[in-house]
Amino acid sequence: MRFCSMLVGVLFVCCCSEDVNGAEDTPLMAPGGFYTEGKHIYDAQGKKHVFRGVNRPGYEDKLDGDFRQHKNEFPEMARWGANAVRIPINQHWWLTDQKGYRAKIDQVIDWTLENGMTAIADLHRSISGGRVVDLPMADEESLAFWKAFAAEYKDQGRVLFELYNEPKGVSKRTWMKGGVEGGKKYVGMQQLYDAIRGLGAHNLILIGGLNWGYDLRGLKDYPLAEGAYNVVYSSHPYNYGGKRISDWQKCWAWVLKEHPVILTEFGYTKQDKQANGSYSLDYEKAVFRFADENDVSWTAWAWTSLFLKHNIFVRTIPHTYDPANGVFEPLTEHGQLIKDNLLKHKK
Repeated sequence: MRFCSMLVGVLFVCCCSEDVNGAEDTPLMAPGGFYTEGKHIYDAQGKKHVFRGVNRPGYEDKLDGDFRQHKNEFPEMARWGANAVRIPINQHWWLTDQKGYRAKIDQVIDWTLENGMTAIADLHRSISGGRVVDLPMADEESLAFWKAFAAEYKDQGRVLFELYNEPKGVSKRTWMKGGVEGGKKYVGMQQLYDAIRGLGAHNLILIGGLNWGYDLRGLKDYPLAEGAYNVVYSSHPYNYGGKRISDWQKCWAWVLKEHPVILTEFGYTKQDKQANGSYSLDYEKAVFRFADENDVSWTAWAWTSLFLKHNIFVRTIPHTYDPANGVFEPLTEHGQLIKDNLLKHKK
């Protein structure tokens, strides 16, 4: 049974309702939801809110998901102090509902909500030529996905909509307004936003920048149309060239002057590998410091033991990570850092 609270934020403007006398009332949001003013997100009681949590990947690349995925993971995330879970989705599988895919995504969302956390629906992958693909930008199928998905979840305020995982390789104009590049028609962030709002869906919308979801400077030339609301901008700071700590301000942190920001992915990279084979966590520690100092929300990559890097749990053969039996160890150093930063904010 799905939860039916609604989460709403306001970014560009604070949309307020009015009473019969024309007096300004509360910010536009659903019962029990959220709203935004300036760079902050607030709950229905007017208290400042910061999303902190993890990504739970699996269903973006595999129809049956990560074989270790289990309902027991979600109360464990909550025990760590997570208040949000980002759920990567494959748009083609959701639209065609292959092998009951929609019900599987619904189940993960329900597990998230049942444990008091917010679900971030992340449009992450598609299918082309029978293969899972990571398109440079959203396409017509993405537009169809959001129209259908938003119609289903528009009354569930604790489900957020992240429009497209990691845009890259297209112009700033195409990123925002859509267009044809390399013979492929892409749909821009403005079109996706408009499609969702056209359904009467006021859920918080997350918009990531170019350069693999990192760079938000495209907003300077191509902002969302005037009057846009309930938008939080997202970035993915990984330690690659052009994404150094010293680059953050010019690439994405400048947005905090006027709007909330959420870091929906981050983790260590090969750039962090040290001579002894271990990975430095200095970059990630800087992410957490910046987030704490600026009320920036985040969801760390990733709650799994299957990847070769960015795992919260140690990748072993055979797998020791066994959530079905309540085994959530051992943690990687990356995982321990994430857990520590969640626990220190646990309420």
